[in-house]
Amino acid sequence: MNNYVEALGLNPWIDIRPLDVENDIETIHAWFLMDYAAFWNMQNTSLEEARQIYSEIQNGNCMDVYLGFYKNRPAFLMESYWPERDELGAHYPVKQGDIGMHFMVGPAAGKPIPGFTRDVLRHIMAFLFFQKNA
Repeated sequence: MNNYVEALGLNPWIDIRPLDVENDIETIHAWFLMDYAAFWNMQNTSLEEARQIYSEIQNGNCMDVYLGFYKNRPAFLMESYWPERDELGAHYPVKQGDIGMHFMVGPAAGKPIPGFTRDVLRHIMAFLFFQKNA
């Protein structure tokens, strides 16, 4: 377990690791096809197109992609990026250390857990502030 999880009292069943495109793409592709994922604008993307997109992201230097787990099952996707390398940086005065992120919670594996999305967001923020800035 990461030190910040215990120190901040975060849900100990949630964990984050880098996306493994070859092993994880089918999972996240299925999530992109769900109605609630329309924001990602990937509902008409084939599995192979998604694989190519995320392979290119991993080979670039503008974004990192992570898969989050709950009790060792895939539960959410998180992308982090640096505004100074992104078009967003042209729209505000970027400061050293600024980081942006997108996240999507996958479908519940069973009965929805109250407060789960809040817990995921707390983990993402802790990960970004404690891991990426360590």
